[in-house]
Amino acid sequence: MIEIGNKFLLLFFVATNYQNRRRNIVENWVKQWHNFKIYIKTMPKTTKIMFGLIGLVIAAFAGSIMVIRSHQTKLAEQKQSQEIIRQISIHKEAADSAIIFKDNNTALTESKIVKQLISELNCKTYKKHCDDFSNQIEGILSQIRRETLVQPQLLYDFTQNKNSFEQLVRINNQILAFSASSSNVAIYDLLTKQTRIIDSKIKGFNDASVPKENDYIAFLYDNKDIVTYNPKDSSFTGAEIAYPNQSVKITSLIVYNRRLYTLDQQNGQIYKHENIKTGFASGKDWLKDLSVNIKNAVSLTTDGDMFVGENNGQIEKITAGTKQTFSVSGLDPELKSVNKIWSYTDKQYLYILDSENKRLVILQKDGTLYSQITAAVWKHPTGLIIDESNKRAFVLDSNKLWEINI
Repeated sequence: MIEIGNKFLLLFFVATNYQNRRRNIVENWVKQWHNFKIYIKTMPKTTKIMFGLIGLVIAAFAGSIMVIRSHQTKLAEQKQSQEIIRQISIHKEAADSAIIFKDNNTALTESKIVKQLISELNCKTYKKHCDDFSNQIEGILSQIRRETLVQPQLLYDFTQNKNSFEQLVRINNQILAFSASSSNVAIYDLLTKQTRIIDSKIKGFNDASVPKENDYIAFLYDNKDIVTYNPKDSSFTGAEIAYPNQSVKITSLIVYNRRLYTLDQQNGQIYKHENIKTGFASGKDWLKDLSVNIKNAVSLTTDGDMFVGENNGQIEKITAGTKQTFSVSGLDPELKSVNKIWSYTDKQYLYILDSENKRLVILQKDGTLYSQITAAVWKHPTGLIIDESNKRAFVLDSNKLWEINI
């Protein structure tokens, strides 16, 4: 230990040149190295041979240890890979069986396990295994996904009017396109196929909803205020509204049974507003279950029960203000965000626009996947209208209005 300490002390003196000792120490090291070389040269030949043989033996011994360890590591990796392949086969067979018995939830779960196991396999060494298993699982997933690639019909390209729109709402035979960043509203007539642009005199709209009676549109702006649109004369009229909280951020609204329900993202609450002559009465807290976190909520719809879509892909079902058990099943890939969610009392399905994955997801009311629809021309769909009775939908994507069959 003393010798090691002396070595470190000398290194310190060389590095810092403490007391100008660096030169003396370096010269001493050079002299020692010179003496060592002379000693080696004057060493008897038999001694040199003996030291050489000892060096070879040490090198051979060290090499053999490295080879043995390398071999052991390789065997361990092979054993691990074989176990992964065995597990992949087990879970793939389970997925195959689940498909036969139409148990899509189990098939999807097993398929996800297989994909995870494939990612853990060294696919450079086991390329054929990885490719074969991946192709087989994609075949299973294609059956589960119930995915339909459609050829949408372009109804109108709003870019020719130098306007930019993000959302849609329909009243009777009029489809209105609007945006939070523009006062302009585009009106497309489904009967005449004509489009006109009107100025609402409001800087932009966040959301809109139409009652079952189709006599007006309630437009949300500034994330708290309401105007109504009259389809007979295309006029906008301010509507009275108030909230129980002074500061709110309303992100969505729905008119149901002539009452207005508003979604307050800031306070994590849904308000119920009675219909009055001048607009809507001050809202009352409708959400009673305070364990429900809807502070990521972006879209609200109802069929008697409330469905809330969140920007993280979560969907909440709420009945009479209380959370209900609800989960999406059989959907691949999973929802990571919800841009628009829609249904109604007399509608059979729950419709979700997923911009991230460029698809329209159609769920049964218990959350089970019914189908999902995509189109090659879609880039970032943001607006949605469902016409379930005529089995069609209208989608706004990149300022273009498309019609698809559903």
